[in-house]
Amino acid sequence: MLRILLGALLAGALVVTTHSAPVPAGGLFAPPTLAGVKVSANGEWLSLVTPIADEQQLLLFNLKTRESRSLGRLGFSRLVNLWWKDSDHILLLLENPNWSREFRAVEVATATLQNLGPANWRDSRLLSLLPGVRDEVLIASDHNGLVRRLNLRTGKATRAEKPTDTETTWHVNARGDAVSATVISFEKSYLLSRATPHAPWIRVEIGSKREPRFSVLGVHPDECRLLALDRSQSPSPVVALDPVTLATEVVWAPGLADPTDPDTWGEWNGTPRALCENAKTFRRHFLDPEAEAVQAQIDRALPETTNLIESASADRQQLVVFAFNDRHAGTYFHLDRTAGRMTRIGPREEIFTAEQTGRLTPFEFAARDGLTIHGHLLVPPAPAQPPYPVIVMLGDQLLPWRQQYRFDYIGQALASRGYAVAWIDHRGTHGYGRDFARRRQGAISRGMPDDIVDGTGWLVERHRIDPQRAILMSFDTAGWLALHTLGRPHPFAGWINFESPMNTHVEKVGLHHPLGTYLEVWTAKDELKETGLKEAAQPFDLLQKIEVPIFHHYYDFSGARLRGEGGIADAHARKHPGRIVMTTRRLGDTAPAHRAGTIAIWEKLFAFLSEKFPPAKTPTDPAASAP
Repeated sequence: MLRILLGALLAGALVVTTHSAPVPAGGLFAPPTLAGVKVSANGEWLSLVTPIADEQQLLLFNLKTRESRSLGRLGFSRLVNLWWKDSDHILLLLENPNWSREFRAVEVATATLQNLGPANWRDSRLLSLLPGVRDEVLIASDHNGLVRRLNLRTGKATRAEKPTDTETTWHVNARGDAVSATVISFEKSYLLSRATPHAPWIRVEIGSKREPRFSVLGVHPDECRLLALDRSQSPSPVVALDPVTLATEVVWAPGLADPTDPDTWGEWNGTPRALCENAKTFRRHFLDPEAEAVQAQIDRALPETTNLIESASADRQQLVVFAFNDRHAGTYFHLDRTAGRMTRIGPREEIFTAEQTGRLTPFEFAARDGLTIHGHLLVPPAPAQPPYPVIVMLGDQLLPWRQQYRFDYIGQALASRGYAVAWIDHRGTHGYGRDFARRRQGAISRGMPDDIVDGTGWLVERHRIDPQRAILMSFDTAGWLALHTLGRPHPFAGWINFESPMNTHVEKVGLHHPLGTYLEVWTAKDELKETGLKEAAQPFDLLQKIEVPIFHHYYDFSGARLRGEGGIADAHARKHPGRIVMTTRRLGDTAPAHRAGTIAIWEKLFAFLSEKFPPAKTPTDPAASAP
């Protein structure tokens, strides 16, 4: 049984200073307070990345002597991830202000920071730390599937595998062996496998590009089979999959929604210890008895949060635990299993206070055709009172992954300003199995907009949402669904649109074009039809029919007036200056200049909401209570 340090150390772990003002836009895009919190293989060191004078700095903290030292500054680059190669070397993956990525290696003893690889490696990702191999790691290119062994001392790489020129995702076990790969061509999906490490790779078809039978989550603990979602069933169970014969054995079938990624205790391609489902709540199915026992101890010590093991020493005695819930962005803890002691390290972010965040509640309703639709509602914190203005989020994809039970930064920033935020998992949303996803076909002009409208009406009836202040908010291709929703009878008083393509001519697009992925949303069959398609799918034609206030944002490259994606919308906005707000600055999240532009966009959005749809200062219904 764990012993927890007494006093304010743990009592204040998820309690912060009282502050009820709206969350400033600047805080949303600042570097995290803590990142890269990982423990070394020997359990001696704790790595930390924290901003100092607007630059990120890599620090080490000795868990035995309680001393700290700096390993150098990372400039304005954003930390994507950090791994301990062994107790003497750290590997960093960074995103630069120009959005390119690069690996850096750090020698702990000398604090030497080395850049690895030329620019053409920057589309690569880590595959394996290669246990037992001191100076090399395995990386793969997202561009062409090429696998290389990268030397951390020389910065040179040698080719390891390249069986195909098509899109390839490699599946590597804890020993660093490439067990299999998923290959996607223009039309088909395949699994690559081989009988022995020296045998040739063979391809086994597993379905179409749009609807493969299996989605691989990782390598099974037996290090020979794969853990995969079997998408021939609904919802999809996790199966142990033989990549050669495609024989399956059900490992876990949670029932409501498809499981998410395996829990590996933060190890890169480590042995899966649990399978996770994150829908109405977060729950696990354990594959490892030791992991189940340790997790039970942690959860008893931190009962109000979802607790993830972010990092572990080689002997599993020193752990980094990350604790979060729907109201708290998360706090890091160090767990010393030998001493039975948990110590608070600090929060990942210092943006939100408890008084600024609202509670996230799952809900479900029956659409007009009887289909059960799920969603989540974030209610603003006190002193806001119903009826609330509501912002219905459509995410960043026309066919999104289901909304998860987690902390949402943008949602909470809006909630701190008195707005309720709703996510509705309309038909076609991924994560509820094959049958639910297949309902996307022919649904953009009827089924999916119906779900959005019906869900908003259900919230108005059940949760005292103000029907006069319902706003639709969409990102990227989800803007097409927003257009179809607003182009028919709807309850929305406004629309917020980030980067939705407006000049797309769908009738000229072939099935191999990237947009071909979405063609089945407009058509009842997997083929391109002229009949009725032009009217249903041309974004700008629909845009001209919308009469509610609109906030548009598009990228502005090279400082010129917009062309391409936002050009048509830009011209349309100039014709309606009193109703449409158009912003065209480039977004970014690393260098201060880029952050300043991003902050300016969101401040303008918050001002737009405050002017057009101000939240009530006092309850309009004295008897109203929060849902």
